Amino acid sequence: MDSEALSRALGCDLFVEMLDGLENDTIRTHVLEKTGTEATDEQVEDVLDEWIKVRNYLRPTGREVPTGRQVSRRRARRGRDRVAEMDQLYAELPEIDCKGLCHESCTAIVMTPVEQQRVRERGVEVTPLDMPCPALTQLNRCSVRDVRPLICRLYGLVEQMACPHGCRPEGGFVPEATARRLIERSMVIGGRPAGLG
Repeated sequence: MDSEALSRALGCDLFVEMLDGLENDTIRTHVLEKTGTEATDEQVEDVLDEWIKVRNYLRPTGREVPTGRQVSRRRARRGRDRVAEMDQLYAELPEIDCKGLCHESCTAIVMTPVEQQRVRERGVEVTPLDMPCPALTQLNRCSVRDVRPLICRLYGLVEQMACPHGCRPEGGFVPEATARRLIERSMVIGGRPAGLG
């Protein structure tokens, strides 16, 4: 399917969303839903180019508008920046000596879109309804531990989510107010999880 046909298939509703910063993966999802076929990176960039042409025609700004490839590169750079910011946020958390006995607690979770993409890049798709977490190995260990989302990192660090097996954070529990601020910051950096409005 060519980019013009993809653009027509997706329709105006997605065009309006794209103008507000829709992510390439969301474009891919819409392409799959509307056409039943997967879109390549090049096709997504071509669709963006088509939409940008339409936008320029409908709303002339007097400024040069970036091409789909430039938009994709900018999004990739922004994505890397967000990952680095999330890593900085994670670095603020105290260490905990995990005994690996808490796998029963690895159930339905929500995470930011940036966190979800990092987990997805490891070959694991986690939805808020997954129980137990699909990232658990056969030995009940986390297969994405180094990129696990903030909510998983807070487990055992906050008194309300204390580890039932006695693992405690260095320096004591993180106050709940601090944990809530960290969650809010993670959503500013990584986007709001689906379903939280």
